[in-house]
Amino acid sequence: MPVVYPIPQFQGFPTLFGDIRDTNVTFVVDTSESMQANLTTVKYHLMETLLAQAYNTNHSRFNIVEFSNKVTKWCDRIVTCSPQTVSSAMQWIQSLTCTLGRDLLGALTAAFDDPVCQAIYLVTNGLPDNTLKDIFHVIPYISRSRPIHTFYLSGKWIDSESREFLQGLGRLTRGSAHLIRLDTCGDIKQVIPVYPADLSTSGPLYSDLKYCSVKTALDNNAYIGSWAEGSDPKTFHMQPVSVYSPLVTAGLVSSFSVHFLDKRNFGTRIIILELTKLVISLIYDEGS
Repeated sequence: MPVVYPIPQFQGFPTLFGDIRDTNVTFVVDTSESMQANLTTVKYHLMETLLAQAYNTNHSRFNIVEFSNKVTKWCDRIVTCSPQTVSSAMQWIQSLTCTLGRDLLGALTAAFDDPVCQAIYLVTNGLPDNTLKDIFHVIPYISRSRPIHTFYLSGKWIDSESREFLQGLGRLTRGSAHLIRLDTCGDIKQVIPVYPADLSTSGPLYSDLKYCSVKTALDNNAYIGSWAEGSDPKTFHMQPVSVYSPLVTAGLVSSFSVHFLDKRNFGTRIIILELTKLVISLIYDEGS
């Protein structure tokens, strides 16, 4: 029986993923070269989110897919979000680096290939290498009405092509898209809904943050219709998908709620995350 240490729960921490209400989520993370300035921040927001889910009582499950010119799954299937699986995932998340390419279609196909996946949470900051026509042709077939919730990182307002791309993904999958503006410290500066989700069913909630109004009206005719019809999407060439294949097993560790001052300071949150990883490793070292 392992020794149980107090584990900090990140209550009230606003991450770029907001409050997650979907239970079986695949996080799809862009690791293309343009993400270099944001990847470290995304890593900590993702790890913080997973830790919060691990100590929640909603019995959620997760997987992670990273993509650049190649696509890699953290695990070959969605697994229970427990302290032990999150500890394994955090090690892999920290190892991610940026490389050339942005094969979004391959990443979405790999994520939706798992029938247990109920929603995709996509983090990116640019348009994919795949053509938008190809993406919007294939998405209705592979998503099977499962939503894509996109978190688009940008320091300024997005151009019309990017906005149409985000709206198209949201509309075709009944998902959502948010423009996330981060400050230089990694904290959320603004959340701008580009394509709002049905807030009663799925998608992120930002209860602690004030939404900014959308500056440009939604174009309801963007990238839908004929591309969802026609040839078999299986004719599109897909790159092989790698699987990290960690040794992950379900685990349960009791925890105590710990409250911290300055919860919105990103530097403080990084320190807390590092301490939490150390505590988790101690727990499983002593229990082994």
